[in-house]
Parts: sequence; structure tokens; C-alpha cells
Amino acid sequence: MLRKVAKYLPRYYAPLALLVLGLSLVWRLRGLDQPASYIFDEDMHAYTAGLMAQNDPRAYEWRHPPFAGEFEQNPSLFYRPPAVEWLHPPLAKLFQATSIRLLGNTAFAWRLPSALAGVGVVWLVVLITLDITSSWQTSKPMLTKKTLGRLKSQQTTAVTMASAKQIYHLGHPQNSPGLFGANYILSLMAGLVAGFEPLLLVQSRLASADIFVTFFGLLTVWLYIKYFIFTPPQLNRQKTNWWPILLTGMSLGLTIASKWSGAFLILGLVGFEIVSQINIKPQLHDGCWLAQLPVWWLSRLLSRTNRVNQIAPPFHHMINLQGRLWRLVLICLVAGLVYLLSYSQMFLQGKGLNHLFELHHQSYWYQTHTTFTHPSQSRPWQWLVGQKPVWYYYQLENANHQPANTGQIKQIVAQPWAWLTILGFSSIICLNWQIFIQSKQNKNKFDFFLIPHQLTVGLPIKKLESRVCSGINTFYFSPLQTKMILFLIWITLSLYLPWFFISRALFIYQLTPIMPYFIILTSVSIFCFIKSGKIDLTLK
Repeated sequence: MLRKVAKYLPRYYAPLALLVLGLSLVWRLRGLDQPASYIFDEDMHAYTAGLMAQNDPRAYEWRHPPFAGEFEQNPSLFYRPPAVEWLHPPLAKLFQATSIRLLGNTAFAWRLPSALAGVGVVWLVVLITLDITSSWQTSKPMLTKKTLGRLKSQQTTAVTMASAKQIYHLGHPQNSPGLFGANYILSLMAGLVAGFEPLLLVQSRLASADIFVTFFGLLTVWLYIKYFIFTPPQLNRQKTNWWPILLTGMSLGLTIASKWSGAFLILGLVGFEIVSQINIKPQLHDGCWLAQLPVWWLSRLLSRTNRVNQIAPPFHHMINLQGRLWRLVLICLVAGLVYLLSYSQMFLQGKGLNHLFELHHQSYWYQTHTTFTHPSQSRPWQWLVGQKPVWYYYQLENANHQPANTGQIKQIVAQPWAWLTILGFSSIICLNWQIFIQSKQNKNKFDFFLIPHQLTVGLPIKKLESRVCSGINTFYFSPLQTKMILFLIWITLSLYLPWFFISRALFIYQLTPIMPYFIILTSVSIFCFIKSGKIDLTLK
């Protein structure tokens, strides 16, 4: 039975994926206009979006106190005097303003963009999970022998050549493990979990910026995997393809323009590129990479005279690192331009760069000097176990949907699945441990880990390995698989760990951009169990 399902699953995968997206969309649109009043911070986000829809210049000004007159005129719409939301970039509010302009200033209109962005998050979770698990098993060759021959004829680094050969061999069915469509099943299951996970669902039905930074952040990660990790670089040294850099930079700019915390992605991108290159061992000797920096500068000069291949072969990886960092610089420049363009409405209203600088200064000062407290505030370590949920809305209703002292409780709560956050963080530890053990056993030409391999000298690796891995049927990641897993781990940690250094009041809904990565990493861990034989799918 399982073989028959696996046989037809690739053929019907697209309709099944669309079904998952359809269920997610229906679940988000169902009762989206209820309650019809502002809830939680919608009286700032959605109210400011309404001002933007009217091209009101107050939407970009920080000096206005809460509008008590609006509260007195519409007591059924507000639960407190509304205020201008100027602490975050304007992109999310611009999406909501466009919807208000088209559909009117209603609850459905200002929440609709969030619902669509939530469906986009589900779609990207499916795509990223499928891409990563398909690196173990692909259906057709991604590279041909002709392409490999062209790479050999060029002055291609060993890193690039090894990655290209890995993708070539993975593409042939005879080299693919008999996993019977587990990658398709897991990607669909990851989409279902992302579609019905409480925190992602609630944020998709609320007019705020968190779901937008989640969507565009995932889009940036998917583009980076597609163009810079899964696709071998330097296929043609004579021509540079600028489209991947442009698209990735635009997506990163949209992420930061949704919320400042989207800039944490840059930490993950830079950290991944540096560590993945530093962890490649030199060919002549193993020494501290800091001591090799003078030779790196020498190799930079030699590279301009085309003599680097003859004089400094062990430092190809450092030259490659330089090129990767320049690529990140270009991506960040494009992102900065997109971020600046997100304030186009403000510029068209007559405000200049001085006003923009002062707006950012006021926002930064407030974020770093505010001392307010809230009963639902929490610290990042509490997010992993679902402590301190945030109640967005709470009301008793009777059968006629009218407020009453007795009746059914209607509540909207921001609280993630604790078991999912625990599994996601456990997956980070398990996958890192497997990669670490693999690097110490030298089963792979590349040594990837969260820290450079030089810093692990002297650790009791053999004792730890014998105690933890005793009796476990281990397996080994290829260089491509290792890079993709390490990239996701770096991104997850870069989005989570910076919150520990922020002293202002934090809330559990700020875990929203991290939840999709917990889902993806948990799916990858399950796939690793299938790969290692702990979960048997080879039933006859």
C-alpha cells in the first residue's frame, strides 16, 4: 500500500500542495471580520494604515498624542484612544492601506493582507522543506556531463567542483535512496502544521507587521538556498548573473521594511558564509585561520595577476570567501535601496531626509529607553515552552452573538505549540551534533559546524561520541546537505538569540518569524531518522 501511495504521490503532489494552501486560506478568511472593532495593537497599526490610505501626513509623524476625539466619537470601534504607529517601518501598513483603499475601512480590509501573507508563509514552508529533503533524493539530473566538463576546463575551486559533482550524482535515480516519497509527504505535513499552528494562525488574522516580516524573511531564505546554495556557483566565470543578487536583495529589503527585526537575517547570512568557508581545512597545514590573514591579502594581490593558482593554492577558500562577502554587500545595498523606497509616500508628501533621520532617531530612542511593563511580557527563553501568552481579545457571547454575562467564551490568544518549539530547538541540537561527529571522523572533505574546527581542539570528542552515539545507526551528510542544514540553523539562531540582548519589554508573538524554521528543521530531523533506518518505509 505504501509503495502505491509513493508511486503516485509525485504525480499528484501539486494538487495536494494546492489543497494545503486552500485549507490554510479558508481557515484564515473564516470570520476574519470578527470582531469588527480594533483588537490589541490594531488601534495603532490599522488606524495608521487608514491614515496612509487617506494620504494623511500624520502617519509619518511621531509628535502626536493619542486621539481622544476619535475614541469619543466611535466608542464601539476603539477600546482606547488610537495613536499613530511610527515605531516600525511602513511596508506592512502600506499593504493594509492599499486594502483599505480598495475595500473600505473595515476589519476585513485591514486584516486581509495579513491573511494572504500567512498563506504565503505556508507556501514557502512547503517549498523549503521539499528543497532540503529533495537534496537526498531528486528525480532528474540537475547537471549534465557536459556541464561538469566545462567546470573542469575552467579554473574552478575544489569547493565548487565537489558541490557540482554532488548535485550531479544526486540527480540519478540509481544513486537515490529508496525513501518512497518521504520528502513529498514531509513537505505536505510541514505545510499543514504551518497552516494550523496557533501563533502563525493568530498573527495571520491580525493587522500587525510580524506576519509580513515572517513571509519576506522566508522568501529571502528560499531565494538564497535556490540561487546560492543548491545551485553550484561559478558555472560561467566570464558572465555574472545579477538577477539572483537583485531578487534576494529586494526580498531582504522588504523584510527589513516590514520590521526592524528583519535585519537579524543579515547576521545569519554573514555568519554562515564566514564559518562555512573558514571550516574548510587548508591543503598544506592546519593552523589558526587568523594567522593566515596576511597570506590571504597576498593571495588577493596574486589573483589580479592570474598567478594565484600556482603560488597560493591552499587559500582558494579565502578568495572564495572574499567573493561571497562582496555578494552579501551587494545584496545589502539593494536591500537598503528598497528600504528607502518604502518611505516613498512620505517623500511625496514633502518630507525630506532630515525628517526620515529624525523619525529613525525617535524610534531608536524609544526602543532602547522605554521602561513600560505589561502583564504578558516575557523573556526569550520562556517562548520555547509557551509561557506568558498574550490575549488579544476576550469576551463572553450568548447564542445571538451578543455580549452577555454568561455564554460561550470567545478569545484570541497568541501562544505557540510548546511541543513544536521544543522539537524545533531539539532538532537544532541533534543536527549540529551529527554534523560535528561527522566532521571529527573525517568522513567528509569539508568540516562544517557552528564554530571553526580549530576551536574544537582538545575537546573529549571520542568519549562524548561513545556515550551519546552508542548503538545508534549513524549516517553522513553530503557537503550539499550539510550546507543547507547549517544555513537553516544559522538563520534560526540569528533570528532568536539577539532578543536576549534587548532589555525592553518583549512578547511571545515576537517568536512568529522563527516558528516556520522550527517546523522545517523538525521535518528535516524526521527525514534523517528515515534516512538512518530508524523509521522503516521500505515495507513490502
